[in-house]
Amino acid sequence: MPPSNTRFARTRFARVQVSSAFGQAMEIVDRTRMCKTIYEELYERKVKKGECVRNIVDCTAHGNPFPTNLDRDPPAAGGGPPKSQKDVLKQALEEEVGLLEFGIRLDAHSLKRRTH
Repeated sequence: MPPSNTRFARTRFARVQVSSAFGQAMEIVDRTRMCKTIYEELYERKVKKGECVRNIVDCTAHGNPFPTNLDRDPPAAGGGPPKSQKDVLKQALEEEVGLLEFGIRLDAHSLKRRTH
């Protein structure tokens, strides 16, 4: 690579690193709303029909527990990370809770992650 292109390559690489600081895209997707929208369908498929919904959960719910507000959302017992949105969704499906209860749990989870 000629010296004139080296500077350009370093600049481009630095931009990629900044945009992926948390291993996720910079675009904003309202995953809370998505989870609430599909929960009834997931519930029907998993609980009533016995279908595997793991792939749908993986694609919809946010699986990374960070970034979060550790003052409101402390690490789990034993030093593990706080619950992720995916954990909340999976637990609700396992416990077979209704849409209203799931919405309450998801809103509480979102509130704990806020910074202010």
